[in-house]
Amino acid sequence: MNKKLFFSVFVFVLSAVCIGGLVMAEEGSMVKENRDAVRKEIKTTRDAVKTEIKDTRNTVRAEIKDNREQMKLKVESAKKDLEAKREEMKLQREEFNERLKEKRQALQEQIKEKKETLKERLKIVKDERKKQTVEKLDQRMDALNEKMTSHFSEALKKIDDLLVRIGERANRAEENGIDVSAVRSAITSVSTSIEASRAAIAVQAGKTYTITITSETGLRQDVGVIRQQLNQDLRAVQTTVKAAHENARKAATALAQLPKPTLTSSPTPSPSPEVETEEVE
Repeated sequence: MNKKLFFSVFVFVLSAVCIGGLVMAEEGSMVKENRDAVRKEIKTTRDAVKTEIKDTRNTVRAEIKDNREQMKLKVESAKKDLEAKREEMKLQREEFNERLKEKRQALQEQIKEKKETLKERLKIVKDERKKQTVEKLDQRMDALNEKMTSHFSEALKKIDDLLVRIGERANRAEENGIDVSAVRSAITSVSTSIEASRAAIAVQAGKTYTITITSETGLRQDVGVIRQQLNQDLRAVQTTVKAAHENARKAATALAQLPKPTLTSSPTPSPSPEVETEEVE
């Protein structure tokens, strides 16, 4: 009886151990399968992320390259425009100088005729010293007109040169992705005002002033009227030069206000360019 009980207990324990082992083995297998599935899912996710990052990186690189190419083309176009503008300015300056030369050559004949006319008019004046004084004043007015128109022309040349430097600096800023539209607009304004001033100078360079003699006692007044007219005309021309000068100052200021990192390659032009505009007496 005791032997049968012992054997039954033994068989029960052995069965429990076997069943427990099978259960543990099955649980271990399930854990391994779950772990493998998780690892596989992680790997799949990681690969997907890597692919997405790679695609995004390639897209960004392509966009950057495309932007660089567009910027390069834009800068190259701006450089060509500046070179064309420089050539155009050179041609305009040469044409202007030639126009002045022609005006002054044509004026010489008028001045000769005017001198003869003045001598005839001065015959009513008895005082020889007064006659000589009036003739000298007449010559001085023509000399002053030539001096001032030459001076104004030189002032415009300096503004022209400054305009080229501003354009070059604007191109370098644009290479770094800076918006230089304000500078470009200011440059256009300068060019327009320069041409207007040159037109006024050319007209003034072809003028001469004839003194009308009314009487010996009215000589001072007669000369004063003509001198006043000359001064008024020269001041009108000077105003056009100052307008060009002011527009150049605005262009230089617009350039100086661009972000500093784009302007470290060379000195910044003065926001107030020093262009002499000699005052008319």
